Amino acid sequence: KRPAGSRREPWAGDARAKRGGAARLAAAMGAVSRDGEAELDTVAAGPPRRPAVSDAVSMSAQLSCWSDCSTSTRASSSSRPPHHWKERYPDRDALIAALDGGAARALHLDGVPLLLDRDIALEIVRCNGLNLQHLRKELRSDRGVVLEAVRQNGAAIAHAALHLRADRPLMLEAVSNNGIVLHFAPTELRADRALVLAAVRQNPLALQYAAEELRGDREMVLEEVRHDPSSLQYAPAELQDDREVVFEAVSRDWQALRYASALLRDDRELLVECVRQDGLAMYLAGANLQRDRELALAAIEKNEAVFASLSEHFASDRGFLLEAVRRNCRVLTRVDEETLADPEVIMEAVAKDWHAMKYADPELCQDRDILELAISQDGLALHYASRELRRDRALVHQALRQTGLALKSASAALRNDRETVLLAVSSNGEALKFASRGLRSDREVVLAAVCADGAALEFASLSLRADGDVVLEAVRRSGGALRFAALELKGDPGIVAAAVRQDPEAVVYASEERRQEFPPHGRRVCL
Repeated sequence: KRPAGSRREPWAGDARAKRGGAARLAAAMGAVSRDGEAELDTVAAGPPRRPAVSDAVSMSAQLSCWSDCSTSTRASSSSRPPHHWKERYPDRDALIAALDGGAARALHLDGVPLLLDRDIALEIVRCNGLNLQHLRKELRSDRGVVLEAVRQNGAAIAHAALHLRADRPLMLEAVSNNGIVLHFAPTELRADRALVLAAVRQNPLALQYAAEELRGDREMVLEEVRHDPSSLQYAPAELQDDREVVFEAVSRDWQALRYASALLRDDRELLVECVRQDGLAMYLAGANLQRDRELALAAIEKNEAVFASLSEHFASDRGFLLEAVRRNCRVLTRVDEETLADPEVIMEAVAKDWHAMKYADPELCQDRDILELAISQDGLALHYASRELRRDRALVHQALRQTGLALKSASAALRNDRETVLLAVSSNGEALKFASRGLRSDREVVLAAVCADGAALEFASLSLRADGDVVLEAVRRSGGALRFAALELKGDPGIVAAAVRQDPEAVVYASEERRQEFPPHGRRVCL
């Protein structure tokens, strides 16, 4: 405890926290071997640089399997005599089967690792390379056993004897399986270009464990950013200012531009490549490029979210606003109410996409010219028309020629108009459901609907669903329409045969008597 009245330096707590954090990191990364031998060469290299946020999950997943070794007993430091594996297991198969319950429990007795024959140890690490951590010291010093372990799982090198970590072929095998284990290589191997390149190819984040001179190696960094563009953040400043290196990164992920030098963030060609992926890249552009009209419009076309910030540079340019809404009508979600009431702006937006009508001021929904332009693209645009325009017979008929389903948005009077409804159901039989009740009982209207779509029988009146001619027309076009026929017609031989001919599965809607005439699933050719 600190003596009463003594002062604590303001930085003392931070220093202790840093020392504690470094110790925990060293333990998790295997900085101290299971035999208690300090790996001074690993610790001297300094703590690893912080990985990109996008790789934090995968990094922790890889490192967690190495930190699990803290749960097993430190056998070599124990004074208790070891037991031969045959004292616990009757035969080799029993030992291998016991591994399913956990290697730490299966390979220890009284807290001491069992004495294993070399051939059994080889079989154990072939099943799981990380089982190496539960073997006795002499087996973890056996090159053949360790080689089999790292072939199965490169992370097993963390549990090998120190002299084997300095074995170049062995370490090359490990990093080729798992690049991150470059962390466990001695200093001289971290400076080995070929070995580091193999690690980086397997996992680009391995470059952070390479020797300082290799972290600045241009070819090495190029290899890394091709696999993981965000690793540009680990490159030295001179490579973050290298146009080729930065282009390799941003061509794969525009967000790597945040790690480029200020000079390259003002490079138009680089920004064009980034904006091609996402307009949000303009937020990372230099001040000069944010005033580039064509680049700004290209960004808005990809993502309307940048409109608000970019439009500040073109506040007095009405042509910029009109071109922006022409390229991306969703820009209307980023403008003020005055702009939404501007007929010219809305006309430009609707010319690009009729869905822009949903952003328009309600007053503009009474503008016939704008509605006609929207309806010429899709009759469903009638939904945005004012109540007065929905009663306009000519406008509604224009919409129905595009799609019969526009009948839903017509006035009640027009949905009860025989000519209007016939036009709708002839285009799309399903439109019958929007017709008035009286017209759904009109034989001519219903026949027109089922001729366009047999399933429209569902919306016909009960009396017409019992009409043999109407139902026959329906099932000839859609066998499943038999489902909506009157009960007595589901037993009609001619109607059922026509339905099954069109769709063999329609037999399930026939009466019990008729179903018996057909084999399972209605697989019968009806002539």
